[in-house]
Amino acid sequence: MAGAEVGTMELNDAVFGAEINQAVLHAAVRAFLLNQRQGTQSTLTRAEVSGGGIKPWKQKGTGRARQGSTRSPQWIHGGIALGPKPRTYRVDLNKKTKRVAMQSALSSKVAGGEMVVIDAITATEYKTKVMADMLKAVGFQKKALVVLEEKNDCVYKSLSNIAGVKIAYVNTLNVYDILNCNLFVVAKGAADMTLTDDNFATIVDAVKEGRGIYANIRKVVGFLLGTNIGEVVTVFFAMILWPLMWLFMLNTRLTVYGRWLSFLQ
Repeated sequence: MAGAEVGTMELNDAVFGAEINQAVLHAAVRAFLLNQRQGTQSTLTRAEVSGGGIKPWKQKGTGRARQGSTRSPQWIHGGIALGPKPRTYRVDLNKKTKRVAMQSALSSKVAGGEMVVIDAITATEYKTKVMADMLKAVGFQKKALVVLEEKNDCVYKSLSNIAGVKIAYVNTLNVYDILNCNLFVVAKGAADMTLTDDNFATIVDAVKEGRGIYANIRKVVGFLLGTNIGEVVTVFFAMILWPLMWLFMLNTRLTVYGRWLSFLQ
């Protein structure tokens, strides 16, 4: 934590050396920001504003424009025309897009020289100055994202007192926070636990190859029963059970429709 270089760390090229996909990063950041919106904004229409139940003046003979209610949109204290109403802003991304976005975000930090791995981030007492000195030693200026290995109240609260610093764990990382920081600080334990794990690269490669549902079933069944038996069970499921399930559902629908038509007759 003193900021001195003690060694180097080899990262997985499949995760940290991937091609940066700007379009996927844009989609991930847009989805994250939209999903933060509560969507609770609401305005009152002319039907929801109290009052205005009587015609303000007669239709003809006054020389004034005809009016039917004092709560029309053109009136003061009138209703709002075409105003916002509560709605959801949620945007969903598929798993492949999320993984490619995380790849691109991590790779961009490595390519830009903004990622730093610290051997250990520990504290036994609440000392903001210790954490501030550590971040300053590794080049902290405006915004930093610190990824911790495990929860530590002393570290968390000490870092939280520093303006521009956000704390995350391995399972709470997101693309927006990674891109929004100028310094990406990762504890070595967190890096060893997930970020350099070959399993992450295997998952990414599997998604790139576009493996479907039958490949996933074959993988699971093959792991449980053995490769040959897994192949047989997968083929049996794909060729026999799956069509039978569809025929059963189709037969159920036809039966319901037949009863409905006979009822109408």
